[in-house]
Amino acid sequence: MVFEQFATLALSEAVPAQMERVASAQVESRLNLASPALSVLQDFRQHPPATVQNQLDVEQAMELFRVLQLRYLLVEDARGNMQGILTADAVLGPQRMMQLRLHQVLPHELSVRELMIPRARLLSVPYAALAGACIGDVLHTLEVSGQHFLCVQDGDAAKQRQLRGLFCAREIGEWLGLPWSPPLRARTFSELRATLLGRADLNS
Repeated sequence: MVFEQFATLALSEAVPAQMERVASAQVESRLNLASPALSVLQDFRQHPPATVQNQLDVEQAMELFRVLQLRYLLVEDARGNMQGILTADAVLGPQRMMQLRLHQVLPHELSVRELMIPRARLLSVPYAALAGACIGDVLHTLEVSGQHFLCVQDGDAAKQRQLRGLFCAREIGEWLGLPWSPPLRARTFSELRATLLGRADLNS
């Protein structure tokens, strides 16, 4: 493995639906694997996430990605609860055409729910665990888990957990100048089936 010398962060399959939102700053320059993990976290208190409604049709999502030039969008329901992550690759790549054929629908009849990575497939780490973690630890964790996104949760049993932010493997790779992304792994039969049917970029 590429990042064997780094630690694996403690993962959880519980990703909070509630998102923290405040307002923004910039990513540090001159990052390396030993830089603090928090320097590449999209902290929603500082960098509010771009979101779309889960009922938005794919044609509208395509236009958003073209205009905003983003790698991903968070998908939420009418109450503002996070439902999943929609990637530009899923919307602009072959996965969209495969889903259109699979469901036998027109582009405007396909919603982002059919292409997003559902919240149930995402993993998370507690924000407190990042205090002493470095970027190498995050990339190692992404690599061993086969994930391209790693969510970060805040709060505990006494306080309602919220989705504090997330790490995106490809963004981190770009900031470090590393042409790297984790190997994709299906963890369940349904994920393997989804991969074979064209929802291949489950975590891209």
